[in-house]
Amino acid sequence: MGTPMRRYLMDIDAVIVDGLYCGKASIDKETRQHLKDYGLPILAIEHCETRQEVKKAIITSARSNILTYADTDKKKKFDSIPKERPFGENSNNITSLKQAKNILITLDSKQFPSKSEWILALGNTNHDIVIIDAFHKGNKSLTAKDVKSIKYKKLGARRIVLARLNITTAEDNRYYWKESWQIGRPSWLRTPNQNNLNGVITEYWNPAWTEIIGNYFKGIIDLGFDGIMIEGLENHKYFERLTPIE
Repeated sequence: MGTPMRRYLMDIDAVIVDGLYCGKASIDKETRQHLKDYGLPILAIEHCETRQEVKKAIITSARSNILTYADTDKKKKFDSIPKERPFGENSNNITSLKQAKNILITLDSKQFPSKSEWILALGNTNHDIVIIDAFHKGNKSLTAKDVKSIKYKKLGARRIVLARLNITTAEDNRYYWKESWQIGRPSWLRTPNQNNLNGVITEYWNPAWTEIIGNYFKGIIDLGFDGIMIEGLENHKYFERLTPIE
């Protein structure tokens, strides 16, 4: 307890950290050192007050070889696709995180009336890494053809495309949600997720939920995504408050 889980760290490619430059960092210096010791890159997410702070965060992180996404969205919705050219724009083919110079995270596609408009907007960007939801508006799945088209920058070079997957939260706008479901029914739907209006924190170890999320994971990979950004890992804290670890 309280030490790095070595086998887990060996199975992941990077760790995303909030607030390294704008706000309070979500992990402490000791944890960052552990990541460095294991050779794991850090990707930073920054919600800054001004465009000037955004620019400073990106430049500062680049000097430390930390790939950073930064915006001025106080609501932290990740619902925009910038029209301006990204910092470090390049025509290189990107096949690994360590090659990337910039990153785009856009998870909410509601502003785009149709899936085709959303895909077109993504295709008009030159970011080296793009992280998106595998579903338009949360419920209309991308196709393998859609994913393949997003894998290329507007410049024509290859890039990395990742899909988000929350492994501890069931969302009522997802394909797997049943009309009869509510808090406590099934029993593994435990409590509303305060950070996600559509979400319910699950007993993420329950076999019924792991089967659902396992099929979701497989579906994402079958679509041709290069990998997955795992969300929801912090929800273990809810259960720790119920049964504190001594």
